[in-house]
Amino acid sequence: LNPYDPCVANKTINGKQCTAAWYVDDNKISHVEPPVVTEVIDAIELKFGKMTVTRGSSHIFIGMNINFPGDGTVRINMKHYLQEAIDEYRTLVTRAATTPARKNLFEMKDGAVLLETDAKERFHSVVAKLLFCTHRARPDIQLPVAFLCTRVSKSDKTDEEKLVRTLQFLESTLDDDLVLSADSFEEYLTWVDASHAVHADMRGHTGGCQSLGQGCFHSKSLKQKLNSRSTTETEVNGASDYMPFTIFTKGFLSAQGYNMKEGKFFQDNEAAEKLEKNGRASSSRKTRHIDIRYFWMKDRIKTENIRIVHCPTEIMLADFFTKTLQGSLFRKFRYVL
Repeated sequence: LNPYDPCVANKTINGKQCTAAWYVDDNKISHVEPPVVTEVIDAIELKFGKMTVTRGSSHIFIGMNINFPGDGTVRINMKHYLQEAIDEYRTLVTRAATTPARKNLFEMKDGAVLLETDAKERFHSVVAKLLFCTHRARPDIQLPVAFLCTRVSKSDKTDEEKLVRTLQFLESTLDDDLVLSADSFEEYLTWVDASHAVHADMRGHTGGCQSLGQGCFHSKSLKQKLNSRSTTETEVNGASDYMPFTIFTKGFLSAQGYNMKEGKFFQDNEAAEKLEKNGRASSSRKTRHIDIRYFWMKDRIKTENIRIVHCPTEIMLADFFTKTLQGSLFRKFRYVL
């Protein structure tokens, strides 16, 4: 078993690694030799009974359509699953949208009419469906969905309009795939950013993503759980929130047999970078109150061989998960993602 994920197991068979991963009662088994996969399937069926087996380069796994075209990439989409969500609001999804959210995503309207019970339940259900998709095939809608998740218990008409905007964008991009590949299994890249006091309660918003070469295999967009006094503090909080995912990636891939040497951690706030690298040496009276977070960061950067790298704001990929980008910048970052 992989110690970082007990639902992934490995065994060396005929000198090559066989990997089995499962999610509830769905399994995925891989080995370079097809007869080995057959042997593993036979062993499972002997103990648990007959299974439905799909082999080849195309699979449907927990709602994802997964395709291996043979060029070193994997392509993932959830077209049919997303279509169900769009159909829930079919009468309102009447045109296409070029981005999943307008610039006013985080703005709240005083006196907005709350949704009635049936509309509220529909809103909650569709947001939950989209949340499931953001972590598997559609990270490009993660920012608006993360915000809408904070509104499910008190949703109003403006929240419904923001959800419809996201669905309009999805309908116009239903056929788009998430394309992933790895340039190297020795170096992994992380981008982290945070927006200061963008929520109505003045809390910040964290965004981060990871890549091994092409496309981002993991991303996160979430409201911060505490208020901060400055942009620097918000950035440190965001880096601290996302660092565990970076550490997990290194541990998981190392346990899979890859020689993970260095992780690059891209940030665009130089003051936050200094606190994370130097700890107390870069602290002042204005930042002393956040010492737990930056000391934790400094320790992990050293022990996990993670290198903080300055990334100019105009190419900070994590901005995609913290700011409602529009136009060419949105298209540029979405293409990279």
